[in-house]
Amino acid sequence: MRTIILPFFLLFACYATAQDIPDPDFREKRLAAHDTMVLDSVSINSSFFEVFLKNGHPLDSTAYDIDYGNAVFSFRESKTALTDTLIFKYRVYPQFLTQRYFLFDRDKIVESTGNAQKAYALSNDRDVRDFTPFEGLQTSGSIVRGITVG
Repeated sequence: MRTIILPFFLLFACYATAQDIPDPDFREKRLAAHDTMVLDSVSINSSFFEVFLKNGHPLDSTAYDIDYGNAVFSFRESKTALTDTLIFKYRVYPQFLTQRYFLFDRDKIVESTGNAQKAYALSNDRDVRDFTPFEGLQTSGSIVRGITVG
């Protein structure tokens, strides 16, 4: 009986610890207190944001303002004398949601010089044929579709 139960509990322990995968979007930072602090370079999820003092007590939400889109934390009044370190626990949006998408690469766009006579464009002078489906197909007779029941 022991030979059956012992491997079962060992496998269960391995399975339970395998579930502790860290979340890459969850972040915890300790920062020195200033009037205005930039927490991150991407937007912060407003549902998962907490501020703690150095001793672990939560900071009252009426004491600060937070710009979630720019991840900027600021005190409403100068409270930096109350604490020297703040602990921020927050979750950021995934990278594909905060990435900036452009139709054209802005690094490759050059300024206009105003000289329109020297403007040129690459062109393809090949004659493009229109595609006609079933071109050259010759049929005789009739094509019948039927439904049979029974």
